[in-house]
Amino acid sequence: MAAKGEASVPLELRLADILDRERDAEIAGAARALLVLPPNSRMALLSDLRSFADFCAEGARACLPTEAATVLAYADWLAGAGKKVATVRRHLSSIAWLHKAVGSASPCTDPLVRQHMSAMSRQQRSASQGSRLRYDAIADGKQQRLAPSVSLLLRACGKDLQGARDAAMLSLAYECGLRPSELVAVRIEQVERNRQAAWLHIPGRNGMESKLMFSAAVGERIDRWLALAGLESGPLFRRVMIDRRKARPARAARTIADLAPNARVDPSQMAARPAQSARLRYRIGADPLTVHGITHILRRLMRSAASQGLIPLTGKALDQAAATLSAHSPRLGRAQDLLAAGEGIGPVTETLRWRSKVTAARHAKRMGE
Repeated sequence: MAAKGEASVPLELRLADILDRERDAEIAGAARALLVLPPNSRMALLSDLRSFADFCAEGARACLPTEAATVLAYADWLAGAGKKVATVRRHLSSIAWLHKAVGSASPCTDPLVRQHMSAMSRQQRSASQGSRLRYDAIADGKQQRLAPSVSLLLRACGKDLQGARDAAMLSLAYECGLRPSELVAVRIEQVERNRQAAWLHIPGRNGMESKLMFSAAVGERIDRWLALAGLESGPLFRRVMIDRRKARPARAARTIADLAPNARVDPSQMAARPAQSARLRYRIGADPLTVHGITHILRRLMRSAASQGLIPLTGKALDQAAATLSAHSPRLGRAQDLLAAGEGIGPVTETLRWRSKVTAARHAKRMGE
């Protein structure tokens, strides 16, 4: 059964046209292999092969069989066109399928191709984690007001209940270097304090627990948030819903004479209405914040900092800068601040609970970026 939109041209002819070669035993074998695929998968594979064949034709490269260098160039071309890593992998999978169908060795299994795709995946993951949110934006040893920082976002936090939560969440995430998944899972019972110190208990792998210390300033922000919210147990950071209502003057009862000639008579709108004062109410959710919610809060704080003149960005530049922030940004910034302070790769790896020193070394390498 052909998929919707799939041409009725025999598969052998379609493959021969895509690959720009005469029908032969290899094309016939590939066409038979195509027939066993579901219709939509068959159309997607033919589309991928058409794209690859066009790329090879433009560069006068061999399409079948092809070389690892050609596959690498094609992968870079797709990435340059804005394709995601998953899409690039799908195209390479189609190329591998074609070579297997005609009995040729697949260039996609070449170690260089595998390493290149792994590097591409790491680069995309790094980009998806967002920009680094350091405590102070530093450039050439001087504070850089154009860049967002933890200190600026803390100054942008309001004095109300929502601002108290935002300040406590941001400062705790930064000082403890929390992963987004750890931050949303923090419960009030995990916070422990005495006269000398304060720390946070974070469950780790294999039943191990990490004990992360934080400063008295962070403890004060947490205390203020809990006092205003009236929380004693459960998730530490929760959604704050705000109900704002403007003041409304009193209104006397209306008569038919007050209405326009073609107005509709609504008894509820004819009655007198008492004055209503301005109202501001907060409602605390029972569930913890989500990772997406934390990202939204950081971006909102950046826009608030810009509106207060703390960051001289407006319009499209502000939108682009805010879009780079994510729930992972405070942790990334903490890593680079520790490295900038002279901490070694080993201590930073232990502080941020990474499994390998390679991650800390990668952040050290990006210090100058």
